[in-house]
Amino acid sequence: MTRSLVMRHIMLVILVLVNASCSGQSKSENAKTLLADSTPQDPEKVRKSLIELGDSAVDPILEAVAREGNAAPMRLALIVSVLSSIKTTKSDRALGNLLADNRPAVRAYAASALGRNRVSCATPLLIARLTDSEQYGSKVMTDPHREVPLTVADAVLGGLEEITSQRSSSENPSDQAQAFSKWWDTNRSKFVCTNW
Repeated sequence: MTRSLVMRHIMLVILVLVNASCSGQSKSENAKTLLADSTPQDPEKVRKSLIELGDSAVDPILEAVAREGNAAPMRLALIVSVLSSIKTTKSDRALGNLLADNRPAVRAYAASALGRNRVSCATPLLIARLTDSEQYGSKVMTDPHREVPLTVADAVLGGLEEITSQRSSSENPSDQAQAFSKWWDTNRSKFVCTNW
């Protein structure tokens, strides 16, 4: 090979590497831009665009959740649903981290999403939240008409039941934790749960 051909090849490789590193950065910036509008004209389009960005959207989404302390519950639900729909190890871990958020709605949405996605590695984190009795909403019942509080523990229990395919027969969080811990001890070797 001639020296000029080698130099062209090196320049091409450098150009490809620079372009690859910049495209990751621009995807992250794109996610931040999409999340900046708290009332988008087309929320579904924003949701789909964020999902297409994949892991590049995870950190900006977490920043948006942290920044928007008083966001409307529907906005928080939209943001958590995006993380849930990305379905990568990074987004699953991000959902697991949201179980420690100070807002009960965020914890409940994250617990439900982890269950829906059957993220088995989140089982120990969910078991630890079975006693989280903070209310995040209510459900209206008819015949007789009444409002029933929805707690984070309800969402956590639903998530654990989805992951384990087991229904809890007890109302006692301690008994529930024991049953799900037994499932985890029996099944944990089937999953790769590094960094959880």
